[in-house]
This record gives sequence, C-alpha cells and structure tokens, in this order.
Amino acid sequence: MDAAQFNQLIKLVKIGKLVGNARYLHVSAFYEIPIELKDFIILIANTLKIQSSDWNIIKLNTQQFRISYLNYPQFYEYSYPALYNSITVDLEKKTQKSANYTKTENAPILHRKELFISPSDEHYAEFVSITKEGEAAGLYENSRIIGFKKSWERVINQHGYELVDGRLFGLSTLPQSTRGPVEEPPKVFVLS
Repeated sequence: MDAAQFNQLIKLVKIGKLVGNARYLHVSAFYEIPIELKDFIILIANTLKIQSSDWNIIKLNTQQFRISYLNYPQFYEYSYPALYNSITVDLEKKTQKSANYTKTENAPILHRKELFISPSDEHYAEFVSITKEGEAAGLYENSRIIGFKKSWERVINQHGYELVDGRLFGLSTLPQSTRGPVEEPPKVFVLS
C-alpha cells in the first residue's frame, strides 16, 4: 500500500475520534473500517513485531503516511485512561519511534471514549454518560488544556469536582475527610 491508497482508505473511515490531522479508534471498532486498512494496520504491526497486547488504539494520520499504535490498557476500566506507551511508524521514512509513559505522573489521557468505539459496543452508553457528566460540569470548555493527567485534574478541581471511582462528584457533596487540603488539588481516585 502506498501513501495515496492509505489516505483514500482513511477518508472512508467514519468512526473514531478526529483530532487535528489524526483519526483515533479502538481495536474493537476495526470491523467498521475498510478491510484493506485493517489488514494493513495488522500487517505493519506483525512485520515490526508489535504485539497485539501492546496496543489497543490506533492513530491514523490523515495528512502523512504514518500510524501510531497506542496502549491504553485500562481503556474499559477507567473513565479517563492514561497512555502507557506508543509506537509511531512513519511509513514514508521507514522509521519507528517508541515512547513509554508508565513512569511519568503526567501521561496523556483520553476523553470522550464513546468516539473511539462503535455505537453498538456494550460500553457505548456508559461512555456517553461519562462524557455528558464532564460536559455538564464545564470540563471540556478548553480542550487544549485537558490532554494530560495533571492539567485534567486541575481543571476538575477548578470546576469544583473530584473524581471518585472514575465519576465526578462536587467537592461540596463529599465529606471533608475524603477531600484533600484546600490549598492542594485533590487526589484522583480511579479504582478498577
């Protein structure tokens, strides 16, 4: 497959989250993309020995001949899962770049998870509910500042909320003993 074919196939993809020049989708939605594209994504992973357990989100660059294999292992368990690692393959230059986020406290995180999956996915309604909760709290007003864990936690706190078991609760509704000190942002608790 060449870059032109790749870009034509990506244009046919109607599912996934479109951010800038990239379309992101969860592996569970692969049955909704052109089979040639799905097969190509898997062929590249197999050729480069990228294990299927090392990725569950694919990032398809809409302007360049590039694929990123992203690993959000808690995609279904956490409301806003963190990126563990990524492998970006530049098919034009025939290079790959890996990044590991497991030792950082400020990893990229996902929002609007329903956009990554098919509407027929059993988790779709739950993910929509999580997104609506965040929208109602005003957390998505400035999407440029919420892509990393620390800034996301700060936005949640600034809007008067705290994450408890992955769901938003108003700080005023939580007992004082469960809240962090006023001068510090509250801890984020996400249980699997």
